[in-house]
Amino acid sequence: MCPRVIEMLLPSAEGIGEIFGISSYLSVIVENLPKSIEKLRIPKCISSQLLLEKTSQNVIEQPEAINPNADGCYSYSLDCMFLIDGSGSLTKNNFTKLLDFTKNVTSYFDLKKNKFGVMEYSHFYKNKALTNQRYLATEMELGDYHNHLEFNTAVDAIEHHGYTSYTAHAIRKAVEIDFLKTGRYLDPCVKKTIIVVTDGKASDNRVLLTEANNGRQKGFTFFAVGVSRAKKRELEHIAVGTDTVHARTYLTKNFSKLYGFVGPLRDDLFNTLSFPDSEANME
Repeated sequence: MCPRVIEMLLPSAEGIGEIFGISSYLSVIVENLPKSIEKLRIPKCISSQLLLEKTSQNVIEQPEAINPNADGCYSYSLDCMFLIDGSGSLTKNNFTKLLDFTKNVTSYFDLKKNKFGVMEYSHFYKNKALTNQRYLATEMELGDYHNHLEFNTAVDAIEHHGYTSYTAHAIRKAVEIDFLKTGRYLDPCVKKTIIVVTDGKASDNRVLLTEANNGRQKGFTFFAVGVSRAKKRELEHIAVGTDTVHARTYLTKNFSKLYGFVGPLRDDLFNTLSFPDSEANME
């Protein structure tokens, strides 16, 4: 506990009397309560400013052009949503690894320029509207948080669903609902991106390619991260729409190897922010 908080918690003798009332034990309480609270003191208390700096130390500066491109853009920003599989095949520990992966990738991006969000998906109720799906849960709207300390805290609070893996329906909800709320859906200087992180076969794999292609037609770029029993073909259909091209697709059998994808995925995301060579009058 920080020294300043200690000072706020320590009442005067009169204040202790008001709290506990006058009794034969008052003198004991007056003597020992401050000592008990004092034991909570942390020698080197970390200020909120230091925590903000620590959680933002990975941020990489984004490229900016000297002259605008044909769309009037001096730079690009990301609207990026993670769709995290919350199915029952995941243990609590492995689900936490998916959350850690999300935080690690996001840590390289300036959250004041880029809007990140998180959806946990599992089951889909066919008799309910897309806007009323408990287990297609947008845990964090795009742009809810502008610093990594708050973003990471919100990610850590996400609880595992269990159940199934309606990946295609999660993509549909993100494309048709979540991204429309950003206020910059049609902004040519904003790149709309979706990162699917899954550990197994999609429960709605028959419409997976259809929903991903629908997103591509609307200007979305997809990335697919698979672990454990995830299907390579499904990941490729999500990322690029074909199983003959392997771009933006990451697959491993081992959850402990997820961290190895952080750097490559970060670089792929930054590539979406790059100007073509013909427009590369960069500062």
